[in-house]
Amino acid sequence: MIGGLSEPKYRDHTMMEPVTMEDMQTVSASYVKILLNHMDFSVEKWNKMLKVTEDFDWEMRKNVFGRLLYEVTQMNDYEIISIKNNIRKTIYRHRFFASSSWAMSEKQLQEYEQLLDKIHISQAEYEYEYLFFGDREYPLLHPVPYETKGEKASNERVTENLIQEKLLEFQSKHYHLEILAELCGKEQYSSLGHHLAKYWKGGKWDFETFAILLKVQPSGTMAVDYMSNVIGEKVSLYPDIISKVKQLGYSDEIISKIYHSEAFWTENIPLISDASDSIKRLFWKLPVSCRKSNVRWVVNESKKYSDLNIFLQHLYWLHHDSPLSAREIFSYMEGIERMPNTQNTQMTDYYMEQFLEIMQKEFLYDDDKCLRISQIEIFFMNLLEWDNMKCFHHIIKRSPELFAQLVAVLYKKDHEPKEANKPDEQYLHNMYTVYHKAHFCPAEEKGEVKEERLRQWVKKFRILLEQNDQVNLFGSMLGRLFSFSPIGKDGYEPCEAVRVLIEDYFDDRMLRSYESAVYNRRGVYSPSAGKEELRIAEAFRTNAEYLTLKYPKTAKIFYSLYYRYKRESERERTDAENGQY
Repeated sequence: MIGGLSEPKYRDHTMMEPVTMEDMQTVSASYVKILLNHMDFSVEKWNKMLKVTEDFDWEMRKNVFGRLLYEVTQMNDYEIISIKNNIRKTIYRHRFFASSSWAMSEKQLQEYEQLLDKIHISQAEYEYEYLFFGDREYPLLHPVPYETKGEKASNERVTENLIQEKLLEFQSKHYHLEILAELCGKEQYSSLGHHLAKYWKGGKWDFETFAILLKVQPSGTMAVDYMSNVIGEKVSLYPDIISKVKQLGYSDEIISKIYHSEAFWTENIPLISDASDSIKRLFWKLPVSCRKSNVRWVVNESKKYSDLNIFLQHLYWLHHDSPLSAREIFSYMEGIERMPNTQNTQMTDYYMEQFLEIMQKEFLYDDDKCLRISQIEIFFMNLLEWDNMKCFHHIIKRSPELFAQLVAVLYKKDHEPKEANKPDEQYLHNMYTVYHKAHFCPAEEKGEVKEERLRQWVKKFRILLEQNDQVNLFGSMLGRLFSFSPIGKDGYEPCEAVRVLIEDYFDDRMLRSYESAVYNRRGVYSPSAGKEELRIAEAFRTNAEYLTLKYPKTAKIFYSLYYRYKRESERERTDAENGQY
């Protein structure tokens, strides 16, 4: 059928025409007019608009500012203060970086200041909120520019004086603190509590002020900030504060924060030691800062009530201030596997590496303690590199029981029925992780392998496999382990003792296993059109030729690797010629 639908459709083509700067300015001005007609009294839209007014000319900015002054009359005080804060931030940024090429001129900034003065808020207390924003220098409209020497100290001093002056003004006019506190409490962080401690009511402790801050902010952050700064080392006030807060029915979370503040200042055992277990558990959810006299108390208590990561952090702080002996660290590690472990932080692996290194150095040849340390290494195996699991190395290289146990869990028995019960999946995953990390050569110690010790290890390993009904795995398991052999004294691999054992126990399974393990250890690599594969192949061929006369079976493994990389080199070369990469 042939109809209208089958006819081709061609789009109209457009001829390119040059555009002048005047044209672009006309388009921009028209677009801004469209935007101004659709601002819809939106604070979000106005804050975005104010970000781009820096690039407008005076006439365009005048139109924008005029529209803004109209629309703020229809906004509530909270919305207006958001816009005013945005204008203040613009003024501060451009004056602080006045020498930058993008900074507005002083004349333009004065336009923004005039705009700021024309925007009014009905709730007088809201006009003070900007003083306690998170950024310390944010309140300043005339900061010392950043390139001026000593600008940071100067700006901090002026900011502090401004806040002090404004708080005294606020108090003298009998404004309501709860209104200001409620507004500040909506911010992610406010310094209101910190500055009230300095300048409110002469900088003296006032429970009424504390209660106001508690009432308006459920988290209690500003209140505790106020309390901690105004009380300081006057720890005798804390029992009465805690008692009153409990009577007023505030949550355990707020009470635990008060305990945190007391623990920071006191030289004695903190009051939290006498609190209920429910409050203690909340208290120990966060790291605790305290005086040096209480550091060991913190470590001991955190082991009882906090999770593993916080305990390790406290233990490291103690060790950093007063280095612990290997025996002390070993004692602190008792039972850590039973501690709750919500989430490992980036520092957890660092802490454990530091502690393990001290214990490994001291107890590597102490059989009982070395075994215990190896259990800790396995517990933290997901955080540790294989080279850092020294005690586990030491044990598994000396005797094959651990490795045989891994094999027994992960591999089928020779005569196991298909319907055999499988272990728990998490247990299987953990055992496989250990097996996957276990890159070692039996009987190796300090880069050397004694033939007699290796022979004893292999014989015992074979007996264990027979007992586990897994003797068919013997050749493949040995091939994998022997592939991690150190270099021989003659500079060729594997070492001499491993060559002898390969000659004694060689079979096709050992060859395939050894070859696969060596091939996989290459890891990630970049294509080289077969050049790198050819270089590797030649190295294996050289190794094989050296071993051929005295160790022909061992040489067979390296000839197999040579042919494998030779084929891969040819394939990579062909792919490169065909444009595959």
